[in-house]
Amino acid sequence: MKSQRKTFNLSSIIGITMMLVISSYALTACGQDAIGQAAPRLKPSPASERIRESLNQKTGGQFIYTRQNSATQPKASQRLVSELKRREENRAKNRKKTVSNDLADLAPDAPSSATTPGIQPQFSQPTNQSTLQPAVTPQSVEVPASSIATSFPTLAEFERMAVENHPTLNSAAARVRAAQAEGIQAGLSPNPQLGLFIDELGNENDPGLWGAYIQRNVVRGNKLGLAREIKNREASVLELEFEKQVLRIKTDVRTAFYQLLIAQQKYELAYQLYESQKNAIEKSKQLFEAGESPRTDVIQTELQAQKTLVLLRQSEVALQNLWRELAVAIGQPELGYQIISGQLDPITQPISYEFCLSEIMSKSPELLQAQAEIEKARATVNREVAETVPNYQTQFRLGRDSATNHFFTGVQLQVPIQVNDRNQGNIAAANTRVLEAQNNAETIKLRLAKRLASEFRQYESALQKSNLYASQLLPKSQEALKLLTRGYPEEVGILQVLSAQQQVIDITTEFLDSLSQVWASRVRIEGLLLDDSLNQ
Repeated sequence: MKSQRKTFNLSSIIGITMMLVISSYALTACGQDAIGQAAPRLKPSPASERIRESLNQKTGGQFIYTRQNSATQPKASQRLVSELKRREENRAKNRKKTVSNDLADLAPDAPSSATTPGIQPQFSQPTNQSTLQPAVTPQSVEVPASSIATSFPTLAEFERMAVENHPTLNSAAARVRAAQAEGIQAGLSPNPQLGLFIDELGNENDPGLWGAYIQRNVVRGNKLGLAREIKNREASVLELEFEKQVLRIKTDVRTAFYQLLIAQQKYELAYQLYESQKNAIEKSKQLFEAGESPRTDVIQTELQAQKTLVLLRQSEVALQNLWRELAVAIGQPELGYQIISGQLDPITQPISYEFCLSEIMSKSPELLQAQAEIEKARATVNREVAETVPNYQTQFRLGRDSATNHFFTGVQLQVPIQVNDRNQGNIAAANTRVLEAQNNAETIKLRLAKRLASEFRQYESALQKSNLYASQLLPKSQEALKLLTRGYPEEVGILQVLSAQQQVIDITTEFLDSLSQVWASRVRIEGLLLDDSLNQ
């Protein structure tokens, strides 16, 4: 009889538990009605749409940010590697060639013989029949080309490689995904709890009152929906941070790219001048041996060549290190040096300060992010106000009285009485943070205007300087060089011609420096004053 009673009790417990589990679904549905509809996902911002269009692939309803690994490098990168190997082999062969004097031993490999119209290797030994021309004209500043120039990477390829490979973008994308996942979690309802109870245990050697219960916290006031909205606002802020990083990276790539273009120009000019002065040394020696010039002309010509050799070595070092900066900017610091393809045109239509200020104030991700922070702070205020609506705790019990073998049920409802704590402190703090976010947005406007004014001052100053060099200094130096060349060797000595050549090179180099500053400032302005992607 006792074993039959124990079996009956065990089966009763199992049956009660099953009934409670089934009833929990009905209780959950009732609780969800009390919660109200959760706040829908915020409409994606334009920044979010641009991010997803350019960098995401859609898989199973979720956007996954991917990074291209080294095993699948872009074709442009592969072309760079193969071309670099070929170029290094040619350089190794050229180093084996013997030369006639110590200065020639120090000379670097010659640039490609095929050049663009903007640069011609015209600095050579002057003669009566030849006229020396400057390497760079004011109308066009182009990059030296070669027979395989079509394989050289362009600015667009570098930007694409940077967006695909830069680790900071992967980190920013991970933060966006984490915030989106936190938004999903924040809107989930609490899980119900299932338990057992035994009362009056051992009374008259009887199990007493026993059974099972299920309880659940009913969240009211749409707190879950508002919590999800806060996380969605945070995800929007991080999406704008992602867009800021994209602009920073592109600005860094463009700045390094244009600086490298200028460095290539300077190296080409220095090499041409050095080759010309090596020929001048031979000519001075011939004139000295013939008794037509003093020994001092030979010494001065050699000193001039040594000075040019220093300039050439400096140009080579600058070229290599600027390439390293560009490689770091695209996220591939191991990428070896290679000539790049591009063109720098003089600024024919200067941008205006008013237009740039309007563009920055309407499109700057920094300002849009500050405005998104305001909306997030306001959503936090709504969430804190919702805390004044108390939550309920409900419990449903189903049990059995062992003494009478009767089943019984019970319902329990707990409601907090908000006597002292009505969340008034958190509400006041949230309202204060709204004011803080609004003032922060105004501060960012002032900061952007100040940075634009400073950058625009450098831009206009460099633009005026480059225009002056292009319209006045370069033409006059070219004209002086032509006149001296026509008088050689009857009326003008070799040192005067070399000095004029050096002057053209110096003026052209200064022109390129000013043009580099113009483009550096313009790139930062067009990049909405966002740069330095690795220090954020």
